[in-house]
Amino acid sequence: MTKQRAAALRIALLLLYPLALTWPLALHAGRAIPQGSEHSATVPLFNLWTLGWNVRQLSQGYPAYWDAPIFWPAPGTFAYSDPQPLAGALAAPLWSRAPGLAYNLVLWLYLALNGLSVYGLLRRRAVRPGAALLAGLLAQSLPYLTHERGVLQLQPYFGMLWAAEGFWALLRGAGRRAAAARLAAGLSAAFLTSGYYGIFLLVLLPPLAVGMRPRRARWGWLLLGGLAGSLPPLLVLLPQRAILLAMGFSRSAATIARNSACLGDYARLTPLVRTAESWGGLPACRQYLFPGAGLTLLGLVGLLVALRGGRRRPWGLALLSSGAAALLLSFGPRLILG
Repeated sequence: MTKQRAAALRIALLLLYPLALTWPLALHAGRAIPQGSEHSATVPLFNLWTLGWNVRQLSQGYPAYWDAPIFWPAPGTFAYSDPQPLAGALAAPLWSRAPGLAYNLVLWLYLALNGLSVYGLLRRRAVRPGAALLAGLLAQSLPYLTHERGVLQLQPYFGMLWAAEGFWALLRGAGRRAAAARLAAGLSAAFLTSGYYGIFLLVLLPPLAVGMRPRRARWGWLLLGGLAGSLPPLLVLLPQRAILLAMGFSRSAATIARNSACLGDYARLTPLVRTAESWGGLPACRQYLFPGAGLTLLGLVGLLVALRGGRRRPWGLALLSSGAAALLLSFGPRLILG
């Protein structure tokens, strides 16, 4: 088998694997959407409606984007939601004929792009094809994605990967146009598919500067990529923020604390996977954040290999710093030091 054919088969597997992960959804794609761990169908149905609102506004030229017919008679009520304009644009071609199918195709596209992004990132870092493929399949199979399957905007994290890879390359002086384009596309995709992941990306990027080489950094391309990637999200976020400020909308510290993680949450695997496993003895809250013993072991082994030295050590240090920052911030107001 030629290298080109083998590569094409790996890509095809990453494109088709989401169908297996969500089986038997493919058999009912036109009349069903996944619910995930929610006790009721409110969240996935609201996301279905959100895509429909985006499609309608897109077809009309966005005449009243924020004035959705919810919480009547208050104006600007769509600002209370994660708007997901990019998801709406992706669903638009099929929406008028089959809204459910359009929704599911967006979901499958998200999962496919997650796996392809991990696979591509590792291949560009000289990881062998088999290992990169395995990583891509595992990236699509994350237990957290399964647990939150009914929350459409928590499925696409590929934008964060694009932005992180482009940001890293430009800081290290290893890229120009391609890296700046990847940074810009990643920033826009992260914010326009999920406001949650857009904010999370801002947490992940600064630690990637660990081990940077200031003299080699492509500062001009970094600025260009950052500005190009920030402009589309700002066109959405600035009006949304203005409406929320005018409404006096805010979340209390108690609400933020209730939705923050506890240490024990990282030992709880979602019961939605076939083999549920957990580690007892740690105080837990409401989350299921354990990625599974196998994935944890593989991650630790990979980190140790990267930190031993050589050309992968800076990347390992950057990922370790980024992961540590994300872990600490996940505790929110629950985190008490001293």
